[in-house]
Amino acid sequence: MKDFKKSVLKTVVAVLVLAGVGSYAYFYEYKKGGEEKKKEEEAKRIFSFQKDQVVEMEVTTGGRSALLKKSDGVWKIVKPVAVDADRSAVEGIINAMETFKVERMIEDKPSDLSAYGLDVPRTAVMLKTEDGRMSTLIFGVQNQFDNTWYVMKDGAPKVYQAPSSVRNSIDKDLFALREKRLFFFDKDQDVKKIEVRLPSEVYLLERAVNGDWDLTFGSGQKARMGKADSEEVSRILSSLRSLKASGVVAENPGDLLSLGLGTGAGSIKITKVSGAPEGLMISGKVKPGGRDVVLVKRDGSGTVFETGEKLIKDISKSDFDLMYKKLFSFNRDNVSGIVLASDEGIITLSRESRDGGADVWYISRESGSERKNARSYKVASLLSALEGLKAAGIAGSGARKTGLDKPSGSVTLTDGRGAVVGKVIFGKTEGESIFASSDALVWVALMEKSKVDEIPWSGDDFVDEPTDGK
Repeated sequence: MKDFKKSVLKTVVAVLVLAGVGSYAYFYEYKKGGEEKKKEEEAKRIFSFQKDQVVEMEVTTGGRSALLKKSDGVWKIVKPVAVDADRSAVEGIINAMETFKVERMIEDKPSDLSAYGLDVPRTAVMLKTEDGRMSTLIFGVQNQFDNTWYVMKDGAPKVYQAPSSVRNSIDKDLFALREKRLFFFDKDQDVKKIEVRLPSEVYLLERAVNGDWDLTFGSGQKARMGKADSEEVSRILSSLRSLKASGVVAENPGDLLSLGLGTGAGSIKITKVSGAPEGLMISGKVKPGGRDVVLVKRDGSGTVFETGEKLIKDISKSDFDLMYKKLFSFNRDNVSGIVLASDEGIITLSRESRDGGADVWYISRESGSERKNARSYKVASLLSALEGLKAAGIAGSGARKTGLDKPSGSVTLTDGRGAVVGKVIFGKTEGESIFASSDALVWVALMEKSKVDEIPWSGDDFVDEPTDGK
């Protein structure tokens, strides 16, 4: 027994010794080594400033300089033109300067700066902080061997190497530094009105109280009104939100007419939920230098920009493009009954709720046969198909009969109280199309007949037959 106690004691002592050695290794070797490595990394930095304290910047590239200043947290270019700055471009330069580390010093006190292209710098950036301190980095030529760049810190006679990534972040001309967005909103919900005027069409989209969009297409007595296709509106807003200038045509040109931007030019105007309306004057497509571009000018700005012809494509919409086209508009949680009527008879699907369990669907036929369990996943699939039904066109006016007076089929949706929440009637077939009338539309629609044929009119797909009595 005594030998056993001695063995246990030796084991405990050994464990304590190992723990002490481990603690020593961690606190005095590993941790110390980590701190020293951190100090070494910090020592490689040649600039020490707080990036949120930078209030002024001068960027020189290709012999031209741009001076930028920050006021109330907003960066603006003040020379050679007074315009808003591109926030991401400015922050990219500041971040590159703040994190710049010296991996290698090439020469201390060089006698010939021209060997590095630093006698006439290709690119330079100067940052000034609130306390007046300046940090300047100048770039010479590129080392063709490893694609690094020769750089100097202003006031320090040492030549360093900098990776291409640093120069790419800093080498920004005036256009790269200026704000290129043409509309300023972050999400669809920020906009409540869109007005588009083009030679080919005029339309107005207004957000309704319930969040839907209302459409007015055309103007005057010929204007047509109705509910708008919210998905199409979202595509327009996405295009405007990402719209950017691709170049500057002129600063404050005296003759806008010669640029197609005078009387009769197209326009886009958005009204935000908060803030002043934003407008854009648009010319037609032009081909300077053989390139298809569109000239634009923002309200309140004298600058004429160019942007891609995609803008015209994205906002040129027909009345049908913009109109609400879904045949059904319902919340499937509110649907408790579905009636399918066709030449094959009348099929009724009804939902019943069970306490503490999932809802159950039943199917019954017009013939009066007993009610049977219905496959819930098949009902869910039908509801998804009905939600996706869209008109493929508008039925023309005139003497042509639609056959809606003697329907070939219909789908009716009801809620738990039996009230109709959606109904579509199908009429005559014409070629690959079929006429349809819907509670959700104020006009007769043309549908793809193949989509209507996919509806399980017979009801056989829904019947949940037991197998072998199980």
